This record gives sequence, C-alpha cells and structure tokens, in this order.
Amino acid sequence: MNALPDRSPTALAVLCWILGVLTVAAPVVALVMEALYPTTGMFRNLWLALAIGLVLPAFNLLSFAANLFYARRRRWAITWLNAVLLVQGIGVGATLWFLGSWWLESHLKDRVYERRLAVYPAVKANDPAAIKRALDACAADCAGFLDRFLLSATADGAHRSMEFLLSLGANPTPALHAADRPSTSLRSCEGIDLSSLGSLEVSVARADAVAMSLLLPRSHARGRREAAWLAAQLDRLDLLQRLIEAGVPIATRGAILDENVTLLNAAASGAAMRVGTWLLKEKGFNANGDPQGRDSYPGETPLASLVHFARRSPDSPRLKPFLDLLLAHGADIERISPKTKGTTLQTAVRIRAMAAVDILIQAGASERALTDEDRRQLQELRQHPRPGRSPDADSPDCIR
Repeated sequence: MNALPDRSPTALAVLCWILGVLTVAAPVVALVMEALYPTTGMFRNLWLALAIGLVLPAFNLLSFAANLFYARRRRWAITWLNAVLLVQGIGVGATLWFLGSWWLESHLKDRVYERRLAVYPAVKANDPAAIKRALDACAADCAGFLDRFLLSATADGAHRSMEFLLSLGANPTPALHAADRPSTSLRSCEGIDLSSLGSLEVSVARADAVAMSLLLPRSHARGRREAAWLAAQLDRLDLLQRLIEAGVPIATRGAILDENVTLLNAAASGAAMRVGTWLLKEKGFNANGDPQGRDSYPGETPLASLVHFARRSPDSPRLKPFLDLLLAHGADIERISPKTKGTTLQTAVRIRAMAAVDILIQAGASERALTDEDRRQLQELRQHPRPGRSPDADSPDCIR
C-alpha cells in the first residue's frame, strides 16, 4: 500500500502562503495608500494602478508557480489548493493574454514604423522611382504620411521628390489644428526660434525659391500668410513679394490670428533691413505700427518688436541700423506699447535686453519714465550683462 503523502509543513508550503498573502495584500495596501495619500490629476489612483497593473500580476505568477509545484508534490491531494490554482490560473491566463497582445501590437507597430521609415531615404535621395517602391511596400500604412514626407523633402531641398509627392496629393499647408499636421522647428544663427513650421514656411526659412514655386500653387491662404510673416522676419524680401503677388494681403495683421501688429512688426522682430526699408519707403507703412487698431488683441509698436529681437540676438549688427530706420520715418521712441505697457526703454529694461537699452539711450530715449524697480533692474543689468554672441552662430544647420 502506498504511503500517504507527507502532510507536515515544509519551507515550500510556507513560501506558498507568503506569496498568496502578498498577492491578496497588494490591492488592499494600494487602497489604503490611496485613501491616506490620494493622488489627483494625471496621477489619480496611482497606487491602485501600480498594484493591479504590476505588483498583483507579478505576485500571482510567482504564487501560482509555487502552488503548482507544491500541489504536484502533494499529488493533488489538497482540494482547496486545487481550487486556488484554478482561480489563479484564470489570472495567469489573463496576464499572459495581455502580455501577448501587447507584444503583438508592439511588433506590428514596429513593422509599420520600419516601412514608413524606409520612405525617407528615398525622399532624401531625390528619387521618385525609389519613393514609389517604398510607398508601394508601405501601402496603407503610409497613406496619411504624404504631408510628412513632403516636409522632409522640402527640408532636404529634394525638388524632384517634392514634385512627385505633390502629384500624389501631399498638402504643404494642412489645417492648423489637424491632429496629424506635420511640422518642424529650426533656429536662426542669431538665436530666433522658428517653431511649428510647415513645408511652405521651411522653403521660406531655407530661402529655397524653387521649393516655394512648387509649393505655392498647392498652399492654402492661412499657410501663405504664415509664410509671409516669416519671410518678413527673416528679410526674405523677394519671397515676401512673391507671396503678396500670390494673394497674401500686404495689410496682414498677425502671423496666424488678426491682431494689432503689421508686417513691419514682423520685420522689426528680425531687424530685417531690406523688408523694413521696402515697407516704409515704398509701401508707406507707419513706423509706429498700428498697436491700437481694430483687432481685439493688444498690439505692440515696431520699436517694441525690435527690443524683443535685441533680447534674443544682442550681438546683431542690424539693431542700431533698424532703430535708425524707424526713427528716421517718424517712430516715437517714447510711445507706450499697449502689449508691454511701457515705453520702448522700459520694455528693454524689463525683458533684460541690454543691447537695446544702450542704443535707445544713445538715440535719445528718456530715462524719466523708468520706475524705481526699472532703475534697480537696469543697474543689475549693467553689473551682470548677458553674453552677447548667440550659441547658434556656429551651428552648421542654423538659418542665416
């Protein structure tokens, strides 16, 4: 007769009990922690989520393995343990199903990403035939990515690639709030951030007249307006004139939304001498801008826009020439800018634009309007001046 299995407690049995208790205790502890230290916002129910998502499945897997080994050792003689294994097995199956689904989804996403990624070398190579092969291999996974490929081609100056992608329906200026709107960011060599640029704006930033000629007929009015504002800021006079010829109103007020600023503000924000001179001398722009115009957004004077440029680019050799240009055409150096709520000199002090402070005082700006706090800040600025040279000046990819 076979002897009954040994029912005395063993170290394995103790381990099974410990793991079982920990499995049950994890969500209980999490509930207590959430009650004592509640989390809010994006971290709401953090403790509970960690317990259910990580700790409980981990302990359940370990407990299931230990119980299974112990049950086999006891020849399945413990009925209640078999029932526990059945319940735990359901949890283990759910965990494995979740992990398997996650792995499969991640694997499929990686495959899609690789197929999309294979298109970019063909775009950069300026090879329409190679682009077609890559798109055919990518099939539906690349259907909504034509605008992104076009942006890449524009940034690379790959004109044949651009022509091919445009023929397939790529849009150089998709809707501003579109969820899949592609954009990129650049920086000028003087430290100006050029963010959220679409294809047409990139062609302007890169001063690529050929690319702009390809994109302009397919561009929407909003995208052309943004491109014109950028062209004025970066002193791309020839490109600005082409955009105006294509229908962008020269009286455009703001890069995106209507506000009380003009293209002269855009030119001042980059000390764009050619554009500024053209607007003032040939187009009759007011050197004081239109900061209190018809729009609801408070505007600022071109002088204030120039001061903001001076803060970002204190070593620009165009600061004083552009200031002289504005003053020569009647700009009031003491005028209050509605947006900054101060004179040009006050604005310069408050945003710590020491380069602008110096040239404004040299040009006759009065210090009488400075408050005691303004004077304290000015003294601090003179004692601890900011470095002048832009760190972007030596970057090979910066926009000149």
